[in-house]
Amino acid sequence: MKKNIFVFGLNDPNKAQMTNILNADDYVFHSLLAWEEVVEAETYDFGQLLDKARRQLNDFEGSIDGITTFWDFPSIELLALLCEEMNLPGPSAQAVVRCSHKYISRTEQQKVIPENIPGFQAVNPFDDAPLSKIELNYPFFLKPVKSYASFLSYYVAGPENFFDAITTIRENITRYGEPYNSFLSEAGIDAGGVDAFWCIAEELIGGKMCTVEGYSYNGEVSTFGLIDSHRFPGRTTFSRYQYPSTLPVPIRRRIDEITRKIIKYIGYDNGAFNIEFFYDKRTNRIWLLEINPRISQSHSDLFFKVDGAPNQKVIIELATGHAPELPHRQGDYKTAAKFYLREFRDGIVWQVPSRHTIQKIEDEFPGTIILPHVNAGDRLSDLHDQEPYSYRLGVVFMGAASQQQLLDNFRSCKELLGFSVRNIEKRNRSDC
Repeated sequence: MKKNIFVFGLNDPNKAQMTNILNADDYVFHSLLAWEEVVEAETYDFGQLLDKARRQLNDFEGSIDGITTFWDFPSIELLALLCEEMNLPGPSAQAVVRCSHKYISRTEQQKVIPENIPGFQAVNPFDDAPLSKIELNYPFFLKPVKSYASFLSYYVAGPENFFDAITTIRENITRYGEPYNSFLSEAGIDAGGVDAFWCIAEELIGGKMCTVEGYSYNGEVSTFGLIDSHRFPGRTTFSRYQYPSTLPVPIRRRIDEITRKIIKYIGYDNGAFNIEFFYDKRTNRIWLLEINPRISQSHSDLFFKVDGAPNQKVIIELATGHAPELPHRQGDYKTAAKFYLREFRDGIVWQVPSRHTIQKIEDEFPGTIILPHVNAGDRLSDLHDQEPYSYRLGVVFMGAASQQQLLDNFRSCKELLGFSVRNIEKRNRSDC
């Protein structure tokens, strides 16, 4: 009998990707809440979403064999609460908080891997004189303790930057802060006075950036892939994710050891995760940037292209109480990447590729997937959930026999797509 798997915000691209897992015919995938409700909503009423998800599950007449997600807040938090209520495999709400609440996560990391984290402190943006409480030296990063996709994350070089950032944060932090506080209340978790209306300031860390993907099953922590995160020259903005990593084997082993140590310590179990790291070659230091209590759906197609199965296979097997089994290097390509199409100044989208043009390019470069994120006429500064320093026009997934071929193919693809933006000087973004 087929197993019913409920997936938060299951959209068409991810549903298509999940059909690429081995034995996909053994499952029926159901969307738990709509994608528009849990990924790109104007606002998130956590209690309302939780009640609606409960009703959907309670009204389902068949068996409920697992619940899973590949999205960030509020999906992973909803999943933790519902799995506990329904006695289904999944991470605890407390463990999810130890990953996703940036300040609580840093305090836990400090106890077991202090040499791998930067200096940090909690900052109340609504304090009458928040700058007077800052103990870190400039420059540093300032961001909410709970956010998404670098939303409200700022590079602070001095007092002027700080006050600009604080002003914007005060105006927008409730977007995620209010519903995350509702989650903490539902879960009965005490944030120690640092709720989701607070920020965290962190010393700068840097080097070659990468992300490890893994999972914990019945107390055993495993990793299954390391992805390099490339940035635009001179900027903090991502240009592409590329798999597999080109980092030396000894560095990969050290990252693996740190990963196992911290995941074990915080008690995160029966769930997947991804952890972002920096490797600073000059100092031979490895820095942990953040822990995400989920797979990255940005990497799913990369694993499929190189290994032969997407990382969704991991979360499906975990959701049904089984140890994940993944193929290795059985895909059609030696390397693969997710490329970002970005604009660094505000403007009006003037031209986007037609469906016919996209199809033609995908046919010319087999395996390529092109996903535009804008429409002609869009004002870039009006788009939701953008990082502070760039605007995302779309993404391109590609595979190739070598890195050089991969980069050459993307350059050709980008030129053929022909995105065009008429810039508006008034609201330019920073060069960070």
